[in-house]
Amino acid sequence: MQQHNLRFLYFMECFAGLARGSYLVCIGWTTLIVSDDIAAVGQVFITAMLTSILAGPIIGIIVDRYNRKYLTIITHFALAMTLLVLGLALSENHQLPVFWFFIAVIIVTFFRLIYQGSHDGLIHANVNKDKLASAVARFRGLHLLATAAGTLLTGFIIDQQSPAAGFYFAAGSSVVLIFTVISIKYVSVNNTVVGANSFFTDFSSGLAFFRNSPQLLILALIAAIALPIGQLSNAILSSFIRDDLALGSDAFGFVDAAWPVGGMLAAMLLSLGLKKLAAANMVYILAVLIGLITVIFSAMSSIIPLAILHAALGFCVWMCRITIDSRVLQICTEQTIGRTKAYLEMAFSVGALLMCLSPTFVKLSSSSDYFYYWGLVIIFFSSILAWDQRRKFKQEIESAPAKRAV
Repeated sequence: MQQHNLRFLYFMECFAGLARGSYLVCIGWTTLIVSDDIAAVGQVFITAMLTSILAGPIIGIIVDRYNRKYLTIITHFALAMTLLVLGLALSENHQLPVFWFFIAVIIVTFFRLIYQGSHDGLIHANVNKDKLASAVARFRGLHLLATAAGTLLTGFIIDQQSPAAGFYFAAGSSVVLIFTVISIKYVSVNNTVVGANSFFTDFSSGLAFFRNSPQLLILALIAAIALPIGQLSNAILSSFIRDDLALGSDAFGFVDAAWPVGGMLAAMLLSLGLKKLAAANMVYILAVLIGLITVIFSAMSSIIPLAILHAALGFCVWMCRITIDSRVLQICTEQTIGRTKAYLEMAFSVGALLMCLSPTFVKLSSSSDYFYYWGLVIIFFSSILAWDQRRKFKQEIESAPAKRAV
């Protein structure tokens, strides 16, 4: 049954990536066109982060309680309907109030978070623990390849047709995914006790598991500091391309598509199972590299170097993200995956919220400046975490002989 399910899980990953990539291009570009304000684009993604933070505990419990196959079907049906309705509304009114984009982002974020937890639960149930790291890398690589295709295709569709057509494409991808998931055989999940009375029990037990694991806490800090640069890119890359460089949606789609290509290369490399890439300090090195590349990216003014550096950013961010995801799945039990992933997502969302809020509260002369300053922030805090980890490692080595002597 595992091999049967894995085949369909890979197909599911393809259409999830297409839906995700097309959605990001549609929501970022269309919001900028409708509002003509970079701050509004940032606020749309801020809304997504707030939804993740506020709904995270509920989502984690839902994923740990209910059948993850059915949750996947329900979530993508809701995603397809939301994007279809938004596309139809946009085709009728090209100056659709930005308010409706905020509503759509809340709905999409809520259901997508349920899908992500359900998806990881299905992987955990169908892959042996010793193969989780390479399996996660393969799934993420396939997802990113499909995301690259989705961003590139949707940029072309919007340029040749209309923003509404891009939303139709995203909705169609989710519909195809549903038919793929139906073919997955039932996966038994040892759920937590259901019922409203046990909600706080589930919440507190999941939080205690997360809080009492030093490894999970470190991973959450890295996720909050370095990984949200992708959300900053989602929020302001469209303005960087259109306002700073005076280019169109095709150029935006080209540069944006480079990110998942870099991520796909990272996933391919991690899928080889090289021991050096699994070193404990790798997440710190990657976090510092993310900051350095972001600073250099801010200084570029032509499309090819921008695309190359955006791919390099995608490579480092996804190398870091896949490493974190695989370690989380190895640490968690089947009963705590949903809640642990939700808490990790909440930490990530707090960092993303701060980055996406910056264009609203701090007005800079160009969009590239936001990349520059946030790159410096990432370098600073990642270096502190790396130094602290190295200090603790030295202390453990020095204390080891004394413990043996006792």
